[in-house]
Amino acid sequence: MTAIDLSHEMHEGTPHPEAAAAASFEVIQELGPKLSQITAFSLCTHMGTHMDAPSHFVVGAKTITDYDIDRFSLRGVVARPALGDRVEIEVSDLESIEKHLSAGCALLIATGMDVHYGTPDYARHPYLSRAAAEWIREHEVSLVGIDFMTPDMPIHLRPAGYTCPVHMELLGNDILIIENLTRLLSFDDEVVDLVAAPLALTGLDGAPVRVVARSLERTSA
Repeated sequence: MTAIDLSHEMHEGTPHPEAAAAASFEVIQELGPKLSQITAFSLCTHMGTHMDAPSHFVVGAKTITDYDIDRFSLRGVVARPALGDRVEIEVSDLESIEKHLSAGCALLIATGMDVHYGTPDYARHPYLSRAAAEWIREHEVSLVGIDFMTPDMPIHLRPAGYTCPVHMELLGNDILIIENLTRLLSFDDEVVDLVAAPLALTGLDGAPVRVVARSLERTSA
């Protein structure tokens, strides 16, 4: 099967955290007057399709460059929870793909929320329950990828003192997180060959990531 790019393109309009400036791109040497063109850019580590390292939430934990490259090339399992009007993803929404999970694999959660990327509706996203995060940890998943903003509760629903328990459960157990994936609904509940290579930004809490997947089931058919 043809590879599918699961990453959003990065541009000046890319959504970003309130604490960060927008992405910026500036041609600092133009082709024509000069022999080559060179562009400078500025990005937050947590905008666009990006990977969270444990140090994003856990003091003294691993950074994005503390991982061998083999960690980013792995078997993935796509789950398509049928949420209906619900927004919380429970253990029961993931149990149908349990037979495909194995230690060290990736779990990719496809909800179709990516169609709202860059709009106000994107902030009203699904999220994982604490029990679902614990279930993922118990199944020794290596990486969780989602097609929405954050695996934790949407900001507008968070009570006072909210501590992002899903991030803490996953990152605190060395489970990497990829946020803002797209085109995951290209796959059914199935197994994929996944490559998710973040930029090697020394000692940082996360990085933009290019994510590519192929269906193993369709390839072998």
